[in-house]
Amino acid sequence: MDPCRSSPLRNGRGIVTSFLVFTVCAPHGAWGAASQSSATTAYKASDLDPSKSALIGLIGAALGIGRSRLGALGDALFVHVRVVVRPTRDPRPDFHTVTRGAPPPGLSKWSRFEEVRGHLAGLINAGSMLSRREYWTAGLWTVAVEPREPDGEWRPDILLRAFEAPRWTLHAGRRACPLGLPPDPEVIEAKTPRAALAVYGLPWTRKAGLSAALEWFEQSGARTAGELLLDGETGETRDPAGSGYVRLETRRDSPDPILLAGGRSLPRHRDRLQTRVPWIGSGEEGR
Repeated sequence: MDPCRSSPLRNGRGIVTSFLVFTVCAPHGAWGAASQSSATTAYKASDLDPSKSALIGLIGAALGIGRSRLGALGDALFVHVRVVVRPTRDPRPDFHTVTRGAPPPGLSKWSRFEEVRGHLAGLINAGSMLSRREYWTAGLWTVAVEPREPDGEWRPDILLRAFEAPRWTLHAGRRACPLGLPPDPEVIEAKTPRAALAVYGLPWTRKAGLSAALEWFEQSGARTAGELLLDGETGETRDPAGSGYVRLETRRDSPDPILLAGGRSLPRHRDRLQTRVPWIGSGEEGR
């Protein structure tokens, strides 16, 4: 099956599907974006909405799956995102120093430690460059995960148990940015991702004690977004409320790692289709 295309049994065809729906909420994070890097610069930008690669990485962390298997995991799952609160870019980017190493003389193979041995020993104190890493503040999304094969390896019930007891710590992109709320997973039967996300609701509609989270978002000046990012081509030509736009986008964010000897891998991505539509709701969805 073409990974850019949707399943023939999806999105409004009247077939009930099991979705694993969960919350991604964080006060601080970085989703990663295409960035310019060279021998003399290092800049890591951040998108404001999570890429499929970022969410597959989050699901993989819950399952305890290494990076080399994320390509297969991404191929097995559609990942749909409701953008509830789109974050703002952090005005204080995080700076790091990156040390340029030099190949040790007389060696055909060497480690990173051997490259920077002189710096670590204090014998060399020049040659480092300053890198810049962009972050965002105050973001909230709900995510509906739909398996391509209902009886495949990563069924919604398996994903549910993984998010209830994650194998690895869950982060909003970078390891320095843990989630601000538990993912609160639930398996929901629905005909469309939109319906599953509407039934799931929002943190403060699901748990009365989380009304403080709503107050925090309001006080932070966060912007409500009201968009739905559907993984694949839905076949829709108008949004349900007829307000105007349904945008089909090509995104290079589906994980496709290069596998190396010794179990290592290098990150790589391939194109997929994404349908961007408005989120139209009464504000009373959920329980």
